[in-house]
Amino acid sequence: MEPGLIATLSVGGLVILLAGGMHIGFAMAFAGLVGTMLLLSPDAALSLFGQTVFETALSFEFIVIPLFVLMGQFATASGLSEDLYKAFNTWLGQFPGGLGLATIGACGSFAAICGSSLATAAAMSKVALPEMERYKYDPRLATGIYTGVFTPTEAAGIGALGALGLGATAGRMSRSSFFQALLDSVDTTAMVFTILIGAIVFKNLIALLQFPSMIETWMLALSLPPMGMLLLILLIYILLGAILDTMAMILLTLPVFFPIISGLGFDAVWFGILMVVVIELALISPPMGINVFVIKGMAPNVSLGTIYIGVLPFVAAQILLLVLVLIFPDLALWLPRTAS
Repeated sequence: MEPGLIATLSVGGLVILLAGGMHIGFAMAFAGLVGTMLLLSPDAALSLFGQTVFETALSFEFIVIPLFVLMGQFATASGLSEDLYKAFNTWLGQFPGGLGLATIGACGSFAAICGSSLATAAAMSKVALPEMERYKYDPRLATGIYTGVFTPTEAAGIGALGALGLGATAGRMSRSSFFQALLDSVDTTAMVFTILIGAIVFKNLIALLQFPSMIETWMLALSLPPMGMLLLILLIYILLGAILDTMAMILLTLPVFFPIISGLGFDAVWFGILMVVVIELALISPPMGINVFVIKGMAPNVSLGTIYIGVLPFVAAQILLLVLVLIFPDLALWLPRTAS
């Protein structure tokens, strides 16, 4: 079967499965597995699938996810998150939406440390959601969310141990709450890894189909002006955010897009910043957005529609940021230039 036809069937099948209500992780894994079977063979596809699951589960890079989730569970079980939000509410409560501001700041700092959008969405929502709901924040807002001694993975372990130690020292973590935190961490980690593995399986199919090369050939044939080419690339990132995670998008597209961008004379650092902004925008943009599904898994009592309504203001703010950086490149480049 022709690669182009397999790509069409796989993407179309993924959309149908998602529209039918299948979990996004299982949908991506199934579409990717079937597509790989059509392209290679059933035996080869199953072998690649097993290897993907095994390597992802044992990846040192992804250890940050269960460890940061565990840290959040320990913080919640021992009451540390409640104390943290009381402090932030005292500090920022004088401002409208002070607790929401504190949550955004905490998520930004957390993401800067761990470098994983999925880990941030999973861990911070576990800490933030209960407190924001307790302070009567609308669910739409509550779900809408660079130096150091340790590496991100080490920081995750230290953070989990620290949360456990503080909870035990304060005498507010019982034996039952400790084991419940472990069980909840397993549930959350399984949900996040299901999405992650599904995204990687589908990414493998896209790579085998040489889809990036197809995109490059198609783009060059359009003969667009430089800014038109840049806007098209950003649009492609938004579309890819519906089916791929951050790492998959970067690994698949950067080898294709970077030579084009460099050849057009755009600043490489500026493009890198634009790429990060638009990728994070894609991860929360309706009708998909992988982070939205992670939040849904953390807040099963909140409907998916409510979460999408909640993220719309943040989508608008991210689009505004993207436009400003496009129009005024110095907004993104002045700091790197001072360091050079």
